Amino acid sequence: MGKKYQRKVSELVHIRLSDLLERKVKDPRLDMVTITDVVVTPDASRADVYFTAMGGEEGLEQAQEGLKSAAGWLRRELGQQLRLRQVPEL
Repeated sequence: MGKKYQRKVSELVHIRLSDLLERKVKDPRLDMVTITDVVVTPDASRADVYFTAMGGEEGLEQAQEGLKSAAGWLRRELGQQLRLRQVPEL
């Protein structure tokens, strides 16, 4: 797949994830999380999500645990919102 497609999928996933975290996630560990970047692999099978969180080192660890536990739900929501052949694993 081309770089243009890879970049477009990264942008779409970034926008949708930010929106989901802001509006639908109810986990208190993810209240102050901001998605800074999303990098999708060339075959669009995996997306590396970079984020920041308030609360120092402890806040980052809690946010990472919260994101890991919500990854399946977030991927399912992305699949419903995006028209992709394959939704990348987060």
